[in-house]
Amino acid sequence: MSGPCNERGEQQLLFVLDALDAAEHEAFTAHLADCEHCANAVRAARVVLEEEAPPELRRDADSLDRVRLRLQRRVRGALPPTAAPPTSRAPVLRAAALAAGVATALVGAGGWLLHHRDLAQLKQTRRTFEQRRIAIEQEVSGLTSQRDELDARLALARREVDLLRAENLVIVPLEAVSASSDARARIFWHPPTLRCYILARGLPPLGDGRRYALWVFTASGNTILVGSFSADASGRGDLYAELPATATERIDRVVVTDEPAQVGAAPTGAEHLIWTRPV
Repeated sequence: MSGPCNERGEQQLLFVLDALDAAEHEAFTAHLADCEHCANAVRAARVVLEEEAPPELRRDADSLDRVRLRLQRRVRGALPPTAAPPTSRAPVLRAAALAAGVATALVGAGGWLLHHRDLAQLKQTRRTFEQRRIAIEQEVSGLTSQRDELDARLALARREVDLLRAENLVIVPLEAVSASSDARARIFWHPPTLRCYILARGLPPLGDGRRYALWVFTASGNTILVGSFSADASGRGDLYAELPATATERIDRVVVTDEPAQVGAAPTGAEHLIWTRPV
């Protein structure tokens, strides 16, 4: 059969929607093999269905299949039984029911798409806020570290000022070991509390991994590491420390050397500043 099938328009659409029962589907499939008109109509209906679908569905085959299933359910629910009364109005009523079912299904599919689109937007918004939260926490952590560092420096400055105001303060000048060096320093020493503060200037720059160390040598031969410090680009360096109880012995020498970052129990580097008790 190659002529037009004007009476099969409804069946063509039901076939595209896969809404025919098994027997009807098998019969219409056999008919398509012989009917060029119905085959062309089916191909055109499929193109229209996919082109009229929203862009989101055309890009997502799984979503299109889900909507197609919704259309099938809605269409089958809207159609009257196949054996409709043989009246002249039956095809019209059946086509109207089909149109109503398709329209209702499309509305439902649109709502489904909007729901999933809104859900995706909410997830993206949540990810954005999570990234902002992490960034703010990192910024707060950095500011907290800066505050703690400033608090520590302020506390040290207060101890230094308190030391400089103390009674019975002894000032010990240190001279450069090398005659060509401009290095010099003063130690502010408070014997009653064993606190001291050294302020040095003109120290030469050190290589990576090196620090200046302050040593005290007692009359009994003890070597005491007071502490270590670094110098800035101008050669200025300082150190506040509290000496151990063994420093109550008479101090005969005070030396500043340069040492590895992990200072040992005795000096190993070059001497830069020195004080020796007068004979």
